[in-house]
Amino acid sequence: MIFAGLVFFCMSIAAPVWSDAGRSNWDGPVLGMSFPPVQNRREIDFTITSLRALEIRHVRIAENWERRGMQPNRAAFGELKARIGLLQAAGLDVMLTVQADGPSEACETTGKHGCKLRSDAPFERYLELLLAEVGDDIGSIQFGNEWDHQFPGTAAEFLVLHQRFAAVVRQERPDLTIVLGGITNRAPYAHLVCSQGQDFGVENVDTDAFTASFCTRDAHINDRIMADISNMIQNADFDVFDVHLYDAPALWEGSITWLRSQLGEIPIWVTEFGGPHPELEPSDPEYQAKRLPDYMSAVKALQVQRAYYFRLTDDQVSFHNNSGLYDMKGRPKPALEVFRQALGL
Repeated sequence: MIFAGLVFFCMSIAAPVWSDAGRSNWDGPVLGMSFPPVQNRREIDFTITSLRALEIRHVRIAENWERRGMQPNRAAFGELKARIGLLQAAGLDVMLTVQADGPSEACETTGKHGCKLRSDAPFERYLELLLAEVGDDIGSIQFGNEWDHQFPGTAAEFLVLHQRFAAVVRQERPDLTIVLGGITNRAPYAHLVCSQGQDFGVENVDTDAFTASFCTRDAHINDRIMADISNMIQNADFDVFDVHLYDAPALWEGSITWLRSQLGEIPIWVTEFGGPHPELEPSDPEYQAKRLPDYMSAVKALQVQRAYYFRLTDDQVSFHNNSGLYDMKGRPKPALEVFRQALGL
């Protein structure tokens, strides 16, 4: 994202000075920010300044093989290395999401959000170079984003690619935490709403109509994804499980409980949380600010290690494109002050 006519003033970011003085009212999971703007120095300065004001030290950013070429050299990672280095030098812990994509010649099947890599694609070489360049400045890494929804192949095919990814990480950087590519909230919500009879819990949503569509029409999809998740948990090599929770905070605690029943003691991170639902709820900034306390209260109560808010600024491409604390020009929205209050700042 490129800010047009950005209207903020950047603070100096020379030294990573963070204070916990104002965090007395927050005793929930460690908070992070998912996909803040980091495409150029101006955006990076804005992100560092904004997160410092919120006392947030964890960020999740993305990397795409398709941008590096089929046979990249180390120089191809120069811009990414510099970007992550600035974040790390400012005291931020970086989680890197390696998107499930690649150059066209590496792809067997291509979809809207990425591709299924060929079995003979030089995926391992790409990962080795990536880790050599940025491994020192990141704390955790994952392959794929919302594989249960976005990956243009089967869950079994995603598992094969994840295992290739995990094998390289274990070999090259065993110190890094491997986070299993995040799932959407579809499966846990289906369990709670369709099997347990819980209400979606959003006043603007017609429960009967929602249940008819989500539970009846899509029952076969829900069943398949639940089975896929169970298989992934049993067979994938990972350290942390990742789930995204949106829109229906009344279902978040139950979602974690359902996942915990399958994961045992494996840690859970929520690398995206927020709302409102852009198709079922109003999208104006005032409504977002009204709903935000429900999200913050719900996530605070979750028994998870980390939770990353989605997102710092609005954008034009995400499904939850108006969930930012700032608009696309970097101007604070009403939600920003609500967010600060929830943190006790």
